[in-house]
Amino acid sequence: MKKIINIIQLQPTSVSIALGLFLIVWQGFSGAIPEQVQILLLAVSLFLTGIPHGALDHLVAQETLRRQETTAFNLIFFIAKYLLTMLTYGVFWYFFPSLSLYLFLIISAWHWGETDLPNVPNTLLWKAARFIFGVFVIGLLLLTHSEEVTPLWFRILRYDADGMAVWNFVYQYKTLFLSGFFTIFVFSFLLAQAQKVAFFDKKHYLQLLIILTICYFLPLLPAFALYFSGWHAVNAFYSIKKYLTADQNSTIGKHPLYIWYLSLPFTLLAFVFLAAVIFFWSKYLQHYDPLPLFYIFLSLITLPHLGVMHNVNRSEVSIM
Repeated sequence: MKKIINIIQLQPTSVSIALGLFLIVWQGFSGAIPEQVQILLLAVSLFLTGIPHGALDHLVAQETLRRQETTAFNLIFFIAKYLLTMLTYGVFWYFFPSLSLYLFLIISAWHWGETDLPNVPNTLLWKAARFIFGVFVIGLLLLTHSEEVTPLWFRILRYDADGMAVWNFVYQYKTLFLSGFFTIFVFSFLLAQAQKVAFFDKKHYLQLLIILTICYFLPLLPAFALYFSGWHAVNAFYSIKKYLTADQNSTIGKHPLYIWYLSLPFTLLAFVFLAAVIFFWSKYLQHYDPLPLFYIFLSLITLPHLGVMHNVNRSEVSIM
């Protein structure tokens, strides 16, 4: 058991790849992964890494203020600001679902691009390359699962014809869209590299390529769980660990399990809130579709999380 725990700590991405390959084999033999298993996989992955990497935002914000030597960190003020941002975005979702969805995709592309292309120079060309890569990854996940995404998109947009027209147009030309953005990424990558060289861990990007390939063959929920929790959150988690423990005088333990332990209070709080919402929905709002609400909830916590994590991704850290 101790050996298994050490493998998970030292090579979490390898574990994600092994899990993804197991799911593909399961799907190949049984014909489909049961929906209950897909939901369970998503819930477990969110608890292990997906939510915890965001539940450390208060420690990241505290460390950022310490480095900037500006104002003292106030946890109550931080939480209030965090919740106010979520509430504002939630109101925006209610009145402008299409614009809110586009905003969510844009900020996710930026955030995922920063995480997938870490430790690069802080130049305009590298920023563009990161963002374009994030757009490509989101496009790959959405457009290769169109049968599941189209009805979900329709429900999230609350039957907005203009919003669906945009999705249908992109889907109609999905091959052109994906190949075009990949080509633009390669071009911007080469320009950025020519301007200011960045050094990359080849193993890291080989693992990313394998993860994305596995996601192509899986249904939407396990594909999302594998990329978001098994790749994005894992890499962000280790970036946060190094950000918090970079100072030799840091009082935070460097063991990965200890960092995960520090995330537990807000992780559990997030799940309690989610459980309360599910209970309220099952009791009074069963006529509402819960799946769009889940993705909207993810968008609400992504917006303030993006601002906090930008300081980590901008700093000179390396990841596993």
